Amino acid sequence: MMKRAWALMLLLAAAWGACGAEPPAMPSPAVLAASMRQARLSDGFEVRMRLSTIDPEGHRSAPIKLALIGRFGADTARLLVRGISPESARDQLFAAERDANGRIRSVRYGSNLADGIVAVDPFTQLFGSDLVLWDLLSPWWDWSQQSPAGTGKAAGHDCAIVRSQANATPSRIREVMSCVDAEAGLAFRTELFDGHRAPARTIVVEQSLRKASGPAFVKRITIVSADKSTEIDVYAGDENYVVAADTFAALDARPAPGKQADR
Repeated sequence: MMKRAWALMLLLAAAWGACGAEPPAMPSPAVLAASMRQARLSDGFEVRMRLSTIDPEGHRSAPIKLALIGRFGADTARLLVRGISPESARDQLFAAERDANGRIRSVRYGSNLADGIVAVDPFTQLFGSDLVLWDLLSPWWDWSQQSPAGTGKAAGHDCAIVRSQANATPSRIREVMSCVDAEAGLAFRTELFDGHRAPARTIVVEQSLRKASGPAFVKRITIVSADKSTEIDVYAGDENYVVAADTFAALDARPAPGKQADR
């Protein structure tokens, strides 16, 4: 489910024995990708986030609160991002959909969900931050090219690195490197590279929590791009419930203004 992380992943734990036993073999990249597609399925979820941006001089913006509402099925995935506060963010609403063919379209609503719908680039940085609709849909797990890339360490966690490479279809992001803690079931570091293989954004899970049973979920994230960074705190983000039937009614009622080619 998307609320667990912008790159939720599932791997086998590397359990070292007291007498130096070899770690178990990792599953194939295809199996890992299939596990990720299964893990993000959800009848509905809502996550509330508080974000602030920091410029290169260290100046921090006033915090913005927003809600992330989603529903992820086997064929389609949908997200609604709604500003909560301050007043300047309250009327900003975005929706994104990934269809069965992996195509992504995204729209921005007017102050009323029933009107003012216009197409918007899925790579738009929301609320002046590094938060990007395309990233939230984690389409790289649908790419056919998945390969192991060694091991690493992120946010104090030992992890396995998975390289996801874009298909032949044009994509603004061509490669994603994900550092995964198998036991926690999270990607603690995700690096996205553009069409020139230059760094675009890096997403780091700084803090996560885990209940007595079940997977860990994200509490704090930092996203770093070339011109700024964004700190995101997730609160009341462990709910799991069915999203109301009319949540995406406005998107259903209007024809898509044009499919986006990026995957």
